[in-house]
Amino acid sequence: MTKSTMNTAWLVLHGLAISVCLSSAPTYAASDAAAIAAATPSAKRFLEEFGNATSLGKACSYREEAIGQYYSKEFARLIRIEAKGPTADHDVDREVGIALVTAKIYANQRTAGRRFTSEQCAMARQAIDESVPRGYDKP
Repeated sequence: MTKSTMNTAWLVLHGLAISVCLSSAPTYAASDAAAIAAATPSAKRFLEEFGNATSLGKACSYREEAIGQYYSKEFARLIRIEAKGPTADHDVDREVGIALVTAKIYANQRTAGRRFTSEQCAMARQAIDESVPRGYDKP
């Protein structure tokens, strides 16, 4: 249910985004670059980390918005680094949006009907604090 669910949800959402018809060739090329970059092995590892962090945050109701903001920003940066061609901002934003929705779906499926003990939540909070800088929390 964990890895295959996330992969399936990610592929479905990604397929829907790619199927959108783009009007110009340069925009289409930029879209391809962003979509290809979002499917690289390092991006897939990052998406798995994104999904796990989102699940931990949701399970313990801890820094959920900060997790989403941090991983969204870092995923956009990763897409731009991994892209083999030009990437338009709206195409990167689309890929990040797909990742964010997928991570939330994954988290909902992983945490449905589960309750973490206070000890598990303490460990989850520590893991989140180690990976998500404090600057992403609401003031």
